[in-house]
Amino acid sequence: MRESKGWSTAASVARRIGAASNLGGWQAGSTKHRANLSGSPSVHLAQARQLLRRGSLSFRGTAFRRRAPPEIARRAQRSPGARRPDGRGKPRPPHRRASRKARKSGKIAGYARSEAARCRRPRPIGPPPGSHGGNHASCAAGPAPAPRSSSRNAPMTGFDRQTISDTTAKMLLEVQAVHFNADKPFIFTSGWASPVYIDCRKLISFPRVRRGLMEMAEATILRDVGFEQIDAVAGGETAGIPFAAWIADRMMLPMQYVRKKPKGFGRNAQIEGYLEEGSRVLLVEDLTTDSRSKINFVNALRTAGAKVNHCFVLFHYDIFKESVSVLKDIDVDLHALATWWDVLRVAKASGYFETKTLDEVEKFLHAPAEWSAAHGGATGAQE
Repeated sequence: MRESKGWSTAASVARRIGAASNLGGWQAGSTKHRANLSGSPSVHLAQARQLLRRGSLSFRGTAFRRRAPPEIARRAQRSPGARRPDGRGKPRPPHRRASRKARKSGKIAGYARSEAARCRRPRPIGPPPGSHGGNHASCAAGPAPAPRSSSRNAPMTGFDRQTISDTTAKMLLEVQAVHFNADKPFIFTSGWASPVYIDCRKLISFPRVRRGLMEMAEATILRDVGFEQIDAVAGGETAGIPFAAWIADRMMLPMQYVRKKPKGFGRNAQIEGYLEEGSRVLLVEDLTTDSRSKINFVNALRTAGAKVNHCFVLFHYDIFKESVSVLKDIDVDLHALATWWDVLRVAKASGYFETKTLDEVEKFLHAPAEWSAAHGGATGAQE
C-alpha cells in the first residue's frame, strides 16, 4: 500500500512499532498503547491494524499519537481547508458561531470577526455612554446613519429659492448657454436688439447639468404648485418637449406635447398624447420673454378639455412687466428657476465677463426697449 500525505498504512505502523520496541523508547500517545504494542512483528502488524481500524492511532514521522476525539474531528472538518466527504474537493465554508457568553459581551470571533472587518464606518474613539463596548461590527459606537432613499428621483426639498436661482445661473454659465455681447448685439426674429442671448436647448447635451436642473424643477413645482395638484405635464413645441418629458418622468405623471398650430394633415391634431378631459395640466417650456406665446399653448390645452393654471419655465427674462400680467389675466401662474438678474449677479461674482460688458448688460436689463432702440432694434418684446 502507498502512504498518502505522511500518514502510514498498517504495515508502516507495524514496522515503526517494532523499531520503537527494539529501541525501547518510542513515543506513544498513551501508556495503554505502549503496553499493548509489544511482541513479534506479526503481533505488531495485527495490533496496528486493529488500532488503525478503530481510529485511535495515527502518527507523522516517528511520533505516535492518539487521534482526536470525534467531536474535535467534526469541528476540524468544518474548517475552511477541510475536504468534503463526497470527493469534490471543494472547501467547506466556515460555520462557527460565537458562544452565548461571547455574544452577550460583544466579543465575536471566527466568521463574525471577518464580517466585522468589512465595516466601512470609521472606528470611533470610544463607546458612547451606556454601550457595552465590544467589536466594531456590532455598530454600538453610535446611532446608525439615516437610511438612503431607495428612489433616484427623490425631490430636493432642502433648497430655497435663492440657492436654486444661483445654482441654475451657474450651470447656464458653465455650459456656455449664456452669451453676452454688447459690441455686436443679437438681433432676434422679432427685430429686437439685445446684448444677451440664452440657448436652453444646449442643456439637453449635459447629463449632470440636466439632472440637477430637473431635480430643482421638481422641487420648485412641489413647493409652489403642490404635491397632488397636477395630473399631467405638457411640453410646448419644440424646446419644451424634452424638459416636459423629464419632469413627467420624475413626478410619475402622463405627458403630452402641444403644437403651435394644428399640423394640417392626418388627424389635424394640435396636442399629441393621451389627454383625459378635466386633467390638471402643467405647461412646461424652456424659457419665456414676454409670455405671449404661452397663451396659445394654454388655449389649445383648454380647448381639449384640460385645466391649465400653472406654467413652468427653466428661464424667465423678467425684464418685461407684461410677462407675468398677461398670464395672470388668463388665470395662469408663472414659475421659473432663474432670471437674467440671477445670471448677472453670478456672472459678476465669478468674473465670467469683462466689467464693461456686464455694465452694458445691466443697462439693458433696466431699460430693454430704450437699449434696443439705441442699437437699431425694435422696441417691443415678442417671442
